[in-house]
Amino acid sequence: MGSELQRANQSLGLSEKVIELALVVFHINQVVPYPLSDLQIADWAKSINELRPDVEPQKLKEVIDKMKLGQIEWNYRQGIQNIFRALETESDKEKDFLSRL
Repeated sequence: MGSELQRANQSLGLSEKVIELALVVFHINQVVPYPLSDLQIADWAKSINELRPDVEPQKLKEVIDKMKLGQIEWNYRQGIQNIFRALETESDKEKDFLSRL
């Protein structure tokens, strides 16, 4: 996976953050019924970076880990929207927790 992303970076001009996100998005293949290709992983990482630039790779990994554990449900019909919904839900939980302090 890493060498494919390096080659993709050379041909697609991916930023360092997008590559870091892609290395995390790769783990979604353990949740989905049909694995994403390297190009799809890079595209998902670019979309996440573009639409949610505040998301750090470790936060994305936490969300995907919760999907692996079944704590966040994966709907195979919703694709990347699963990630955006989960990130929003997790962000809301953190804001709620911080507001109660």
